[in-house]
Amino acid sequence: MNKLQFELSPYLNQHKSNPVNWYAWSDSVLKEAKRQNKPILVSIGYSTCHWCHVMAHESFEDEETARIMNDHFINVKVDREERPDLDHYFMNAIQAMGISGGWPLNCFLSSDGKPFFGGTYFPPEPKYGRPSWKQILMAVHQAYQNKQSQILDQAEQLYNHLNQINSVSSQSSQKWSEIDYHEVFLKLKTSMDLEHGGFGNHPKFPNTQGILLLFQLYFLTGNKEAIEHALFSLRQMCLGGIYDHIDGGFCRYSVDGNWDVPHFEKMLYDHAQLIQALSVAYTYTRSPFFKHIITQSLRFFEISMKDKCGLFYSAMDADSDGEEGSYYVWNEETIKQLLGNEFARWNEIFTYSNLDFNHTDKKVLRIKNVNLDDVHLTDQMNSLDTLTSMLRDERNKRSLPSIDGKMIVCWNAMIVSSYLSWYRASADESNFHNAEALMENILELCSKNKTELCRYRINDQCIGIGFLEDYAYVIKALLDLYHCSGKGKYIDAARDFFEFVQTDFKSPDSVLFSISSARHTDFQFLQTDWAESTYPNPNAILSWACKYFYEYYQDERYLHLSASLMSSVREIALNHPLSMSSWIQQLLDAEMSSILVKSGSPLQRMEILKDLYIPGLMAIDQNAPGLTFCFDRICHQPVSTKEEIVSLFSKYHLVI
Repeated sequence: MNKLQFELSPYLNQHKSNPVNWYAWSDSVLKEAKRQNKPILVSIGYSTCHWCHVMAHESFEDEETARIMNDHFINVKVDREERPDLDHYFMNAIQAMGISGGWPLNCFLSSDGKPFFGGTYFPPEPKYGRPSWKQILMAVHQAYQNKQSQILDQAEQLYNHLNQINSVSSQSSQKWSEIDYHEVFLKLKTSMDLEHGGFGNHPKFPNTQGILLLFQLYFLTGNKEAIEHALFSLRQMCLGGIYDHIDGGFCRYSVDGNWDVPHFEKMLYDHAQLIQALSVAYTYTRSPFFKHIITQSLRFFEISMKDKCGLFYSAMDADSDGEEGSYYVWNEETIKQLLGNEFARWNEIFTYSNLDFNHTDKKVLRIKNVNLDDVHLTDQMNSLDTLTSMLRDERNKRSLPSIDGKMIVCWNAMIVSSYLSWYRASADESNFHNAEALMENILELCSKNKTELCRYRINDQCIGIGFLEDYAYVIKALLDLYHCSGKGKYIDAARDFFEFVQTDFKSPDSVLFSISSARHTDFQFLQTDWAESTYPNPNAILSWACKYFYEYYQDERYLHLSASLMSSVREIALNHPLSMSSWIQQLLDAEMSSILVKSGSPLQRMEILKDLYIPGLMAIDQNAPGLTFCFDRICHQPVSTKEEIVSLFSKYHLVI
């Protein structure tokens, strides 16, 4: 065994028996590299990554390959979910080299830790138009031996470039011109797939924040194209093979443009965002089909992905028995034999997509693009519950995909906000209680001194130091809890965490907060991050939190900080609205000075507003009758009915 045997990360543990002499990332890595004058190989992945498994089996378990790696490199394995700071930096590095990003991510560093070459998956023998991994290893080793001075110069240039792209200026103008809503929509429309829904071609990711931005643009402008594409996209995902129609839950992305065949891993953060977007869709439509998908997905995670301590695991693998998707795919003849005379009734709703060109006998289940409305579609699906259970029982005989048992703080906080999104749309109080219980578990099991968060929990241990995203999403979840309950303890706790962020994540070169805190001492490159990843940028989340703090505490420091955060990225975001959708949502919200509602009864407020979606709405509890809305820099007369609210917002669009 190598040094990974002492690590708790499930991904690192997958590699503890490799013949490669892996290190986990630490200060000792650089010391050892300098002592031996060897370059460092950093290999980054995560436990549910299919191509990470492939490269591990082909190369990292191979004795000859391991010998080359051990002789010529200091080899480091990194779990990207455990160390998002390392993943962010080295992903930026290989993309700056002109290489498409992805995992496994393999980056070569000089002995002082500066990247100079990298890539993603490499096969054991030359194919797919790629050199073999052994060829790459030997070429890098020989170059480092014979051209070390040029490599170090190249690494220094890349290091300087990364310093530039990882930050934005701390100087920001707060004199903003008005945003052209139509221009924002037109930029989004260039990427909208009008035939199949979503954005882009393939592979196709849910891009939930882009969908939420479309909902917001409809609210502001009444643009029917925006809301129609948002609803159409979500419905196509729910019909498609990207959704698990047996147990519930979404896979990470579709390999094709029609949502037919997924990459089968299920990630907690995808579900968190999709449930929030589907809750908005339900608010507008009251669609029983959307309700079915939301409740089934939440039930899947509660049954299959919840630890006894009350927190949720991070992900379910794409592979089982060493093969991607084998747990999920079907042979059509098998279904026919199982269902017998009921097979024809099943096929009235469901159809089958080929896994790929090489496995046409393996099918992915999806719902037909039937011409049924959502009421009749849901009724038909409910009528098939007995047949679905028969398929579930058959599927449960197969080897289950493995689960990554890390309970990541920020992803669990996202689920808190998801429960509350569904509570606000459905008025089902069980969702509020689930959210509250989950947050109490996060605070009890993953924090100390009311301010310090760990990164994740596993094996009854709190592991690592929290990153900015952990704090941002815990703060957001606490504010969402305050919004729904009026309990001041939640907004006070959110402010305590935020005051810690201002101290521990302060960047010397930017108004934006750093990815990692001052307590992360084993990585020398301080980074701020303004870009979107697979979920909203934590600085964008904090810009919204600052507005909430200002409204509650009436401390103008928060308002100025929110404006500074948004101003620092405003120009970049407006030029790239799809890839920076959560920033655009904040900018559009600020355009109308945010929307505040004051009321004396959170329960009354929730009941009245459950049929109305108001993007970015902030609620403040006060002793006064009715609901007082403040927006467009005016506080209006109290109202108490849905009809009065719709009339009050007559220039906006609360209903379709």
